[in-house]
Amino acid sequence: MLLAPIMMVSIPAAASPAGEATVPLRKPLRLNRPAANIELHKLKTFHIGRSFFELPWVPAPASTSVRDGLGPLFNVNTCKGCHVKGGRGDAPQGPGPLVDSSVIKLALGKSGDPIYGKQLQPRSIGLEQSGHGLSFVGEGKASVQYENRIVLLADGTKVELRRPKYYVTELRYGELDPKTAISSRVGPTLIGLGLVEEIAEDDIRSREDVDDSDGDGISGKANLVPDIAGGSSKLGRFGYKASQPSILQQSADAFRNDIGITSNIFPSETCAPKQLNCLETARRTSKPDNIEIDDQILNAVAYYVKLLGVPENRKMQPAEALRGSQLFNTAGCSACHVPSFTTRSDATLVEFSSLKIFPYSDFLLHDMGEGLADGVTEHQAEGREWRSTPLWGIGLVERVNPRAAYLHDGRARSIEEAILWHDGEAKQAFKAYSNFSKKEREDLIKFIRSL
Repeated sequence: MLLAPIMMVSIPAAASPAGEATVPLRKPLRLNRPAANIELHKLKTFHIGRSFFELPWVPAPASTSVRDGLGPLFNVNTCKGCHVKGGRGDAPQGPGPLVDSSVIKLALGKSGDPIYGKQLQPRSIGLEQSGHGLSFVGEGKASVQYENRIVLLADGTKVELRRPKYYVTELRYGELDPKTAISSRVGPTLIGLGLVEEIAEDDIRSREDVDDSDGDGISGKANLVPDIAGGSSKLGRFGYKASQPSILQQSADAFRNDIGITSNIFPSETCAPKQLNCLETARRTSKPDNIEIDDQILNAVAYYVKLLGVPENRKMQPAEALRGSQLFNTAGCSACHVPSFTTRSDATLVEFSSLKIFPYSDFLLHDMGEGLADGVTEHQAEGREWRSTPLWGIGLVERVNPRAAYLHDGRARSIEEAILWHDGEAKQAFKAYSNFSKKEREDLIKFIRSL
């Protein structure tokens, strides 16, 4: 088997993956602190945005008019319901009903289901009579079952992987189209998004190799997506399939699809034409201009997310760090999880200008094989394609939220399981890891956990 040549992979100076913006680790451990170098007077807006991110939204009309507009259909009533302490949301701990941090995505080709659209919303603000009295009735209920399989490593070690299959029941408006694909997403970690937004588009796109012209088996692809506010197409950077071009639009999309809050960017409710109860509830509860979060508050929430800081790396002995980084490169991980970028000199936030950062991602789409395919197309991203997940902060995922797990749907209960799901363009990394000795595997995972 051919492996990538051993090369030195840079270790962040002073264990600071975001340079001067790096946040020192301290207790209580959480990932919702601002970048360390932000001027004090700018933190007022950060804390305003944080309050609207963390506190629950309520149905309209309400006495708290700046925080009403929930629903009529929704998944959760607060942003932190999917992003625990700024980190990943809860993952399913086993078979059964989906937890609040997971959402169900629906896809029929490039569109959503004809009745339920692109996302199932299990909750509604409408109270209805049921067999057990009054209850909140959404579009339906979702659950997961797992099919387990064993991966045998070269030294005889057996690792169990679990492949999820999702089910939707008690559908309120009729059955899904038989061809509708069902997938799931767990709320991701939010750290460093403001720094990612300040990487020059050309720096990311320079790594594209759609036709694999260099023959290395890696063919990163940009996802060009609509920038609604700007009226043009831009590079997608955010979301599991790089489907959003900016933190602002990503925030507006989450408000609409997860909480049922409309904005100037997404002014329409998610009710489909056949969902008459939803449409009637929306008519009764919507504000006159149908804008439930105004630009000032939406911008404050996006600003809060933009400023979320990247924590310092966990300490390793220099020899350990070098050995781990060499194994990371030898396995081919660094081909997609590119260690570093430098932010633009004219960044919109001066504190984020010209910083060398270590996100460990190229922010491009890669074919990850049939095992991770979900049948969901998002702009240029096809069902087998996913954006390389940034690895900074990955070693804190389970420490911040013990109920968290890995990959887009939380199927991987450990970093090792996540590696062993790699296929397609990442098959080389899977093979290399499988052939490593136990000590090499431990050293590689220890290095990844230090990031």
